[in-house]
Amino acid sequence: YNKKVRQLGSQTSDLAETIRYRLLAEKAIALFPDKNPKDYVAARMAAAGAAAAAGKKRKRSTTVNEEEEEGASAEETAPPLRRRRTRSTNEAPAKTPPTTDADADADADELRRQLAGQRNVVLALREALGRSGRDAEAYRREAEAQRQEIEAHRREVEAHRVEVEAQRCQTERLRREVARLQAEDGQCARSRPYYW
Repeated sequence: YNKKVRQLGSQTSDLAETIRYRLLAEKAIALFPDKNPKDYVAARMAAAGAAAAAGKKRKRSTTVNEEEEEGASAEETAPPLRRRRTRSTNEAPAKTPPTTDADADADADELRRQLAGQRNVVLALREALGRSGRDAEAYRREAEAQRQEIEAHRREVEAHRVEVEAQRCQTERLRREVARLQAEDGQCARSRPYYW
């Protein structure tokens, strides 16, 4: 059971890391389209790692301070002989100052900057989508105008073809009429009597 739980936790963390990389890459493409998004992702992940390390160090130093305070209180309540035996010859490490309002304000400013950057990315994507939609609409109108022009040209060609066909029929009728008149003229010439 514990092995299965650890495996599921590892898969979940890998999926979260993949999603985080994907989001950072899309943000890098939107903010810096002329640069390699891998550089931006690497820089952001390094900054996140440094922040996590600093947080762990701060937490560790806070834990050490609490342990030292507990040790000092134990030494104060202990008998003098025991206090002499447990006294350390090494100097105590310098205490890390606790989190102040300035640190909280800095964290809030950083979060605010990140939210502003994400908002700018969303606005840029929205603008790009709107521009793509407008371009697609313009292309559609242009294609419709070309289609109507082609249809008008086709109708014009069809009308010209009908006119040519009518002229051909008229020419054929005139030709048959001429042939008939020539035949009648020949018959009249043969039946006319000759006078010597």
